[in-house]
Amino acid sequence: MSIKNLKDIENWRKKDHWPSDFTTEQLQTATFCLDYDSQVLKHKHHKEDNFWYIVSGSGKVLLADKEFDVREGDSFIIPKGVVHSAKTDSNHQMRILQVECVVYSK
Repeated sequence: MSIKNLKDIENWRKKDHWPSDFTTEQLQTATFCLDYDSQVLKHKHHKEDNFWYIVSGSGKVLLADKEFDVREGDSFIIPKGVVHSAKTDSNHQMRILQVECVVYSK
């Protein structure tokens, strides 16, 4: 077990490389940064729900077919199977804490 403070993270991972910060059998976390004028392409997860917390910055997030403006302090759940993406413009970066929770079939 360990404790991390998000303010102490110096090298936020770029969108193309998101190794986990913490991992258990059912949970995984990652911290990453969308640089200026960057995006996460549309995709979906088949086995896990995601929780995103916007640590700093702002951008847009697509959830299913609806786009939302997001900013520091916003948080939301992305259920498994929901198509999602994120993007920033040329004036903003966005740092995100992602928590993935594996959903087991009953």
